Formats: sequence, C-alpha cells, structure tokens
Amino acid sequence: MSQRYLQLQAQRRSVTQLRGVIGAMQGMAASRLQQCKAQLDSVQRYADTIAAAIAQTLALTPAEAREDPLHDRDESAPDAIKLLLCAEQGFAGAFSENIWHAAALDARRHRLMLVGSRGIRLARAQGWTPDWTEAMVAQLDHVGAAAERIGVALALLMHKTQIRHVDIVFASTAPDGRPDAATADYRIRHESLLPFDAAPFRPARNGAALPPLLNLPARQLLDSLASEHLFAQLSAALVQHYAAENAARLQTLAAAREHIDTQMEALTKAERMARQEDITAEIIELAAGAQLRKP
Repeated sequence: MSQRYLQLQAQRRSVTQLRGVIGAMQGMAASRLQQCKAQLDSVQRYADTIAAAIAQTLALTPAEAREDPLHDRDESAPDAIKLLLCAEQGFAGAFSENIWHAAALDARRHRLMLVGSRGIRLARAQGWTPDWTEAMVAQLDHVGAAAERIGVALALLMHKTQIRHVDIVFASTAPDGRPDAATADYRIRHESLLPFDAAPFRPARNGAALPPLLNLPARQLLDSLASEHLFAQLSAALVQHYAAENAARLQTLAAAREHIDTQMEALTKAERMARQEDITAEIIELAAGAQLRKP
C-alpha cells in the first residue's frame, strides 16, 4: 500500500472517532434540555405558590407600606447592577458574546456581576472588572445553591453601593421559557429583578373566607416573601439559561457534525481513489514483470 493511502486511512479513522465524540456530546446536550423542562415545572410551581402568598399578604398590607423606600446615595454613582448569565463550557458558538452585546453595558451607569467562566474571560478581554463572579451550574441539582449565593452577593453589593435597581440578562430556549429538545434555539431576555414590584400581584379578595392567620406583621411577611420571589426568579433564570446554553451547544455540534460528514465523504472518496491507484500500479507492475519473463 502507498504512503498516501495509509495517511488517508489514518485520517478517516481519526475523523470517525471525532464524529463519535460529537455524537455523544449532542446526546448529552439533548438529555439536559429534557431535564430542564421537568426542573422548570417545579420552579414554576414554587413561584406560583409564592405569588399566591404575596397576593394574600398585599390584601392585609397598607398601600403606602408596599413602596420600597429610597436610599440616600451619590447621584453620580452607577444607577443599576447588571447580572449576566453566560456560558460555562465551550462548543456553544457565540452564545456568551450575544448575551454580552444584548446587555448594552455602560461603565458610567452599571456595576457588573457575572455567572459563567466564558463570560468572565470575555468581560476581562473587554476591559471590565466584575464586582462578583461565579461559575455557571454544571448540574441542575446545583441551581438552588447557586441562586442562594447570587442572592447573598446581590444583597451585599446593594448594601455597599446603595444601588436599588438590579437587572438580569440571560438566555431562554423559548418565549415562555419552556425548554424544548425538538428546537435547538434560544433568545436573550433582559428582565428587572429589583426593586420588588408589587404591581403585578393583585391583592387577593378573600370574600367570605377567613383571612390567613399571620404570626408576623404583614409588612415583614411581605419582605420575606419578596426575598423568596427573588430566589424563584433566580432559580428559573438559571434553569432556563442552562437549557439555552445546551440548545446553543446543540446548534454548534450539529454544524460541526455536518462539516465532519462532508469531510468523511471526501476522505472516503480520496481513500478509494488512492486504493484504486495502488491496485492499478500493482497490475501494471505484474504485467511488466510477466513481459520481462517471456523468452
């Protein structure tokens, strides 16, 4: 066999192995999308329970007590904290770059908190020094703990800077946030986390029903429920973002697999041609030898 044929054969084996690795990664990403759907359903039920409790508490809270008091602060200081969720691992294309551009960061107006190693490197490349960073969750079981850490970090930064407004920028796989393995697509979402806005929660009308029994002042209970609502928002955003990152990875891996299939086809064709050339050369050599042996 010729050296060229052996080289093509080795290249095809290498590409075949790479194709198998990409196929396994695609399977993992699709499986994670399915897991996200079940997890998000649980988070949504929790959020609905908190929302119902807030509505009941609002009915017992004076309207003036629902307002979040203003804090004295330097008006020249940044007026908002932006929390960005980015990618943790590779093979996600321009996922983190898209989130970065959608955030529309302004150094004069924003303080930055970042989740995701890819986003942290991107921020530093852009000349930003985030106030706080965190790795993106590697498993859905870690979402609750991550949401708690983010909440604590937010509270500390808000206390330090006296900034009241917090926005979160993350990705979701669908307009309603429901992960779908059938469509590897995502969109960027920009939402407000703080201050707590009671407007969307209509005070519950108990009618003839007895009002809930409270062991805390209504205002204190409302503050506690607002914290739980923030935890639910952060948990939902983390789950949706985890799904979107895997959706982006599916897109990138699908494109890579298509490229590999094209490369495999070309290598297989070249290998066959090289083998045919070797066979032709052997036949010519045998024929020439037979001609020399004739008397």
